[in-house]
Amino acid sequence: MNQAITVSQLNRYIKLKIDHDVKLNDICIIGEISNFKNHIKTGHFYFSLKDDESIVKVVMFFQNACKVKFTPSDGMRVVIKGKLSVYERDGSYQIYATEMIPDGAGYLAIAFEQLKEKLKNEGLFNEAHKKSLPEYPEKIGIITSPTGAAVQDMLNIFTRRFPMCNLVLYPALVQGDNAAKSMINGLNHFEQNEKVDIIVIGRGGGSVEDLWCFNNEELARAIFACKTPVVSCVGHETDFTIADFVADLRAPTPSAAAELCVPDSNTVMFRLSELSQRSINLISNKIEFLSNRVVDYLQRPCLKDADFHITNLRNRLLSLSQRPCLAKPQLMCSERRIKLKNISENLLGSMNKHQIKLNAKLSENAAKIDALSPLKVLSRGYGLVTKENKPTTAQNLEINDEIMLSFADGSANAKVISVIKEI
Repeated sequence: MNQAITVSQLNRYIKLKIDHDVKLNDICIIGEISNFKNHIKTGHFYFSLKDDESIVKVVMFFQNACKVKFTPSDGMRVVIKGKLSVYERDGSYQIYATEMIPDGAGYLAIAFEQLKEKLKNEGLFNEAHKKSLPEYPEKIGIITSPTGAAVQDMLNIFTRRFPMCNLVLYPALVQGDNAAKSMINGLNHFEQNEKVDIIVIGRGGGSVEDLWCFNNEELARAIFACKTPVVSCVGHETDFTIADFVADLRAPTPSAAAELCVPDSNTVMFRLSELSQRSINLISNKIEFLSNRVVDYLQRPCLKDADFHITNLRNRLLSLSQRPCLAKPQLMCSERRIKLKNISENLLGSMNKHQIKLNAKLSENAAKIDALSPLKVLSRGYGLVTKENKPTTAQNLEINDEIMLSFADGSANAKVISVIKEI
């Protein structure tokens, strides 16, 4: 009991033993991820690795976690590389991972699908955001390696198809860790410093690892943010990258990109020749039409015998000038003013006579209506008998009928006690 040690001493001793074990300092372990946590503030990964019978804790610090090219999740089977050590405070051992790849399917394929799904859900691939290419570009920017075969293929096709287009090459890295940043700089150059009509970005064929820089998230967002149409041409026809999906147009190869960006100058010249001939024909037809009209005008009397036509017009003008309205306009106006006054006086007199006649007719008709008025009859001592608010006669009355007797100065309700009907 005198040789007892502390817990800390025990954990430190075990840690030293494990840390000095060469086999445990560089190990690879296969297992299924469980309880995965991505610490937001530090960027560290904390999870467990398990199989059917056992489980071990794993920690992966940020400087290594940021290099993982896919997003780990629970249930994913992975291979990790690292070393085994003891966490002295808890007295537990855990693996400190330095590398991690998926087990089975290639980790690059998983990383590609995860990034593709993420950007797709954000709308970066939507057709609504795709910009159309100008039909006749004047200036095209190319972002690629200046020494690759791809740039030579594009230059040859651009020169052959549309030599009047200006080409600007931005030499960029198209492979390796710094390639994405280099190509983003190229995009910024053409967006801010040297304006172009189209930006072509790409490279020739290669392995998945060679083309991996075109699957960079920052590069994809830079392409999406470009106001200039971007054409992506990476690898061969069967190669697809994230840059292809987010670009405004995807070309299967660099050579195809050159053909899609510019028209064939021979076709353009043929179309111009056709348009030129059509313009010549239209102008010729117009000239012929106008010439015929000029000939027709020249046959008219006013142009064929101008002196005769002018003399005729002068005579007509002289004849018109002899009319009273032009020769003596003041006298004409005075006569018309007197005539207008007489017409106004006659019209006013006729209207007064007609109004007197209408007033007399109205008085006569009013007297007739008054003579025939029922009220006039009632004023002479007669009465009006009504039944159910309708005038009636003895023929329509029965004993005990209620009737209304209307007089000039009032009315009375009555009941029939007897009826004498004359036949």
